[in-house]
Amino acid sequence: MDSLREREYRVVLDHLQETSAGLAADVREIIFRGNTPVTGVARSAHMEDVGYLTSYFLLRSDQMVIRPFTPDLAHAFAEQIATRLRLCAENKAEFLEQVVDHSKGLPGNIVTLIKMALLPRYQARGRIKFSPLYIDFRLAWHATNAL
Repeated sequence: MDSLREREYRVVLDHLQETSAGLAADVREIIFRGNTPVTGVARSAHMEDVGYLTSYFLLRSDQMVIRPFTPDLAHAFAEQIATRLRLCAENKAEFLEQVVDHSKGLPGNIVTLIKMALLPRYQARGRIKFSPLYIDFRLAWHATNAL
């Protein structure tokens, strides 16, 4: 709490799903005793996913829907991430088109797919192997989002 009071921070809680009363108590401490703004992100349109934190986001003005990127914006974002991560491949342009198409415009998916492309197991002779990469991406996604 001392650290939160000494400097300006913003806490972002991403992927909220069925939060506990304990987490809600900690968030309350951060907001009120730490004087730090907290942003909660649920990956669905239902506020029920926020669970015990719902009381902190009661006002409609405190809620917003973040929509997926448009195809043009998703492509520009993918290009920027690929450049930042120094992704090099003969089929880079084709790969990024597939990333934009299969990511459904979700920035987290775009970043994850590009980061996966950096791994040697998804590259052969200077080219990115998209099919095995995407299969592994979907398997990992289902494993972490299973009920």
